[in-house]
Amino acid sequence: MNPEPGERLTDEQYDRAEDIALKHLGLENQPRIVVEHTKKGRTHRHVAVFRVDEDGKAISDSLTYRKHERRREKLSTKWDSIHAVGFSQKA
Repeated sequence: MNPEPGERLTDEQYDRAEDIALKHLGLENQPRIVVEHTKKGRTHRHVAVFRVDEDGKAISDSLTYRKHERRREKLSTKWDSIHAVGFSQKA
């Protein structure tokens, strides 16, 4: 999630956006690591998710581009102040 210049998301907004993104990817119950940092004056977060299920099998990441784009559109509509960056765009 990458807020517009001058905008600051609350921890609750970031958490909700992460939950929505992981649900779209079918990873909502997986462990995750979240890194928040500031780059070029913008504070944003990166989320890394453990994609191995309890049986030791990898959880598919096919079609993630389309899933991320749908999530980006949903969040951008939900919160006007958020620019949810897709893989084809630069942060």
